[in-house]
Amino acid sequence: MTSSREAPSCRETEIHTLHAALLESETRYRLVMEAISDGIWDWDVRTDRVHYSPAYTRMLGFEPEEFCGNLAEWLDRIHPEDREKALRENRRCIDNEVSRFSLEFRMRTKSGEWKWILGRGMAVTRDASGKALRMIGTHTDITPIKEGERREALQKWIAALLSTMTRLDERLQLILAGILETVHTECGGIYLLEEDKRGLRLVQHHGLSEAFAQVVRTYDAHSPNLRLVMAGNPLYTSYDALPVDKTEEDKREGLKARAVIPIHHEGRVVGCLNVASRSLPAVPEGVRTFLETVGVLLGNAFGGIQARQALEESTRQYAVLFDPASDALLVVRVSDRRIVDVNRAASTLLGDAQGELLGAVWDAVIDASKEKDFVDRCREQLLERDVRLVEAYLRTRSGNTVPVEISARPLEVKGETLLFMLARNISERLRAQEEKERLQERLRHLQKMESIGRLAGGLAHDFNNLLSPILGYADMLSRCLTHSSPLKKQADAIGTAALKAKDLVDQLLAFSRGHEAAFHIFDLPDKIRKFQDTLAATLPLHIDFRLTLPSKPLWIKADPGQIERLLLNLTANAQEAMPDGGTLSILVEQRTFLHENDIPAADLKPGTYAVMTVATPARA
Repeated sequence: MTSSREAPSCRETEIHTLHAALLESETRYRLVMEAISDGIWDWDVRTDRVHYSPAYTRMLGFEPEEFCGNLAEWLDRIHPEDREKALRENRRCIDNEVSRFSLEFRMRTKSGEWKWILGRGMAVTRDASGKALRMIGTHTDITPIKEGERREALQKWIAALLSTMTRLDERLQLILAGILETVHTECGGIYLLEEDKRGLRLVQHHGLSEAFAQVVRTYDAHSPNLRLVMAGNPLYTSYDALPVDKTEEDKREGLKARAVIPIHHEGRVVGCLNVASRSLPAVPEGVRTFLETVGVLLGNAFGGIQARQALEESTRQYAVLFDPASDALLVVRVSDRRIVDVNRAASTLLGDAQGELLGAVWDAVIDASKEKDFVDRCREQLLERDVRLVEAYLRTRSGNTVPVEISARPLEVKGETLLFMLARNISERLRAQEEKERLQERLRHLQKMESIGRLAGGLAHDFNNLLSPILGYADMLSRCLTHSSPLKKQADAIGTAALKAKDLVDQLLAFSRGHEAAFHIFDLPDKIRKFQDTLAATLPLHIDFRLTLPSKPLWIKADPGQIERLLLNLTANAQEAMPDGGTLSILVEQRTFLHENDIPAADLKPGTYAVMTVATPARA
């Protein structure tokens, strides 16, 4: 039997096991705290004591023993502009308004710089009222993300500024200062290649001493600096390692890190962006893509400025002929079909300012709504040297179209093919042509009506010859018959019908002679009422006739014969409009118009008018 002194009790064994498990758990916790990159904090709210993981202190450039472990040192390191926001979010979690929080703020490092931190936290224990007693959380360094966002925003800002530059001005100084601040360097400069490509010229600098700026203001054709830039590749190195000649002034400037970014436009070097630092040993890799992107933006802007300046110089040489010309003149670059110059007449014709047209694709001003492939065909024809004129429609700013006659001539200017186009507005010519065609059509119509009139006159004379014996015999027959005779009524009807036929013949004769209008004052409804039987007689059986007249007289001043001819023409048109039959309706009424817009006819003033409306059934 073993004594209790020789064998540990079950209670001691349990305590030993628990103690070993606790040590193992603490060891794992410590290893995890040391291994992860995020900083971990553990805050006892009652005592304001805070435990920080090693990663937390290293994130800010400190050793763990340099932290005291209280809340005050955390608050002291937060940026003043972010401190109130950070306290507010922590307080909301402590007071159980939220179960956890997440916010971004800046913290000062040991070197005095600022880092962006993403802080997350939550309460792990609370008292009976819900107030937090202990909180834990993490800190993540998001400075690279913020720097990337800042560089992206600066790129957009630079692009916006450069897009409005037509000359090198003070905006370039703002852009250079923004670049240097973003990449955390102190000085730099922007160079442009001279037009003859035999030298570099400093057009803007920032952070350089004036004495040093004078030394590096130009580099001639034999300078190694020019050869370095013309190689066309970005170079990141220390200033001492640059393969260029250095002067005593260079050494006094104290430059260390250096970046040389050639600026390209359309595949050729047009300048360079230089960035240098007196404190950094090398330009950080994280900003190099940003610098090269900015170089592309500068290249596009400088290339545009140089092209515009060259074009302006060329334009001045022919300005006497170009700008005052009455026809629209456009200079188009063949390679990308963009407009590089226009005159005032083109601006007036298209309704756009001259500056708005520069850089636009000239195809866009051609109206191709009628033919799908018209723009391509028009462009091909203009490039053919044997084609002189192309007719097209240009679309204006207001959306209207203008007919033009375009002539074009290709020109070679500094190695580029330009198309010098003259667009002449032919609206007046087309209107004159349309008027000529309209007059010719009217002449043909008059000639046709003249022929019809001669035919109608001949028929009327022949018909009168036939009516004469009918009227004579009808009158003789009527005289011979007594009133009691049953044939008296029929004889009178023959005479009446013949008289109506004679009236119709007289109208045909008047039509054939084309008499000048003889205006008289007469009652329009009464005139139409008397002419009603004649109108009805001209209509076929499958067309009904409905006449609506006012009960009171409606006096007008007109040629009665023309009114009759008008009604005859309307009935003739009605027959053509109603091949399947229907009802021809004529309504005569008196109407008063108070406004010109209400009058259904042009060039009439407000007042009281006689209105005759002729209607036929609508076609399906």
